[in-house]
Amino acid sequence: MKQKKELEIKGIFLAVTLLFLAFLILPLCRLFFKSFEKGGSLTPENYFDVLTGRGFLTSFGNSVWISICGSLLSTLLAFLLAYTIHYSSLPALYKKFIRKAALIPMLLPTITYGFAIIYSFGKQGLITKLAGRQLFDLYGFYGLLLGYLIYTLPVSFLLVSNTMEYIDKKFSIVSQIMGDNRWQTFWGTVVRPLSGTLAASFVQCFFLCFTDYGIPASVGGQYQVVAPLLYNEMLGSILTLLLVLSVFAVIFLVPFVEEWPYQVSFTTEHLISVLKDKSLLGVYKNSLTAAFLTALIGSLTTYGAALSTARSQLPEKVKRVIENISLITNTIPGMVIGIAHMLIFSGTSLQNTLFLIIICNVIHYFSTPYLMMKNSLEKMNSAWETTAMLMGDTWLKTIVRVVTPNAMATILEVFSYYFVNAMVTVSAVIFIAGARTMVITTKIKELQYYTKYNEIFVLSIFILTTNLLAKTLFSYLATDRKKTRQK
Repeated sequence: MKQKKELEIKGIFLAVTLLFLAFLILPLCRLFFKSFEKGGSLTPENYFDVLTGRGFLTSFGNSVWISICGSLLSTLLAFLLAYTIHYSSLPALYKKFIRKAALIPMLLPTITYGFAIIYSFGKQGLITKLAGRQLFDLYGFYGLLLGYLIYTLPVSFLLVSNTMEYIDKKFSIVSQIMGDNRWQTFWGTVVRPLSGTLAASFVQCFFLCFTDYGIPASVGGQYQVVAPLLYNEMLGSILTLLLVLSVFAVIFLVPFVEEWPYQVSFTTEHLISVLKDKSLLGVYKNSLTAAFLTALIGSLTTYGAALSTARSQLPEKVKRVIENISLITNTIPGMVIGIAHMLIFSGTSLQNTLFLIIICNVIHYFSTPYLMMKNSLEKMNSAWETTAMLMGDTWLKTIVRVVTPNAMATILEVFSYYFVNAMVTVSAVIFIAGARTMVITTKIKELQYYTKYNEIFVLSIFILTTNLLAKTLFSYLATDRKKTRQK
């Protein structure tokens, strides 16, 4: 029995490892050696040119600082929102609003964030006009921090809320019975069990901020210094949340006026123009196909990887391979993965295929779903497999009959995460999508060059509507599984 168990989990581990070896490690190695090529020979001259380039150290320091600030703010806000949902006595409707509103930004492509922020907080922006003045200097630290908060909050909230779901609330009651004060109870039964997840959230958000290029390209401006009082203006869990949502209100306004902000009469001309585009149906179909298959393959890959590290007796050195893969995918920008795939698969049968886009998405977004899945599996009873083995069940039967049903809510959340991100991603797929495999976000990137912002916002509405429907369905199924598990 033990030997079979080891063969099953080793097979899962081997499949996951080979996937990342072929589509992550080898492409990155090719890219690494390519970075040393110059004039037909290998030389570190390219690195010296970059490191000694004008403004590199300043830009690097600014990137580190803004990433730290954005990560701390997102993690703190995510914790407050998750705590409100899981530990407060607020009405269920209010909690439902918080849960859905915190995830809204991830339903839109990041390439849209910069445009939305400009059209909301710029000198002629919607919120600026409503407030009667520009609230802050858009191009610089303030604009970047707002953009990064919008970008990373959903990821941080998913991690923290998912782990908090599995914390036994009875520990809080026991702590109070033992005479602990409120602070001791809060620290010992909520913060300490979440310490690993909070740290993971910070690291995850840091690298998302540090490696993003869309938001700085839109609102980075000439940022050189840091405003120390920013926290006083930005902190606050629900006020801040409404601010995040208000940024995207402009998406539903600008496409339906003649020309913002000069001719604001209502029109459907921009919408009709997009709908008449004959290539749109094919592009939308490509996006849906890629998103669904990414979610399916990604969920299976993530579940297998998490089982290898959280529900197996594999050696720690073996488990560390998966952990290192998660770290690598978290620290490598999507555009780097896209370029690496372009270099190694150009001229092969995989070039410009949906399959390559799907695998690239699975690799790119692996880290967060893996952490969600791993945290959930670790919080489950560790004796299930042993008990089942004593009763004569195989390890695989135990996983299918016992572990998987209890993990189904998180599996559905992982499926949803992959689907939504595959619909909105652009940084990686822009390098590997061809004319036949173009998706909506690459179409948006194409429209950006022609400054067709009305069309960009219309396509963004299409993506948002699709992701809202998908998220609603997956959330309903996940909630149903949670209720079934609690019974």
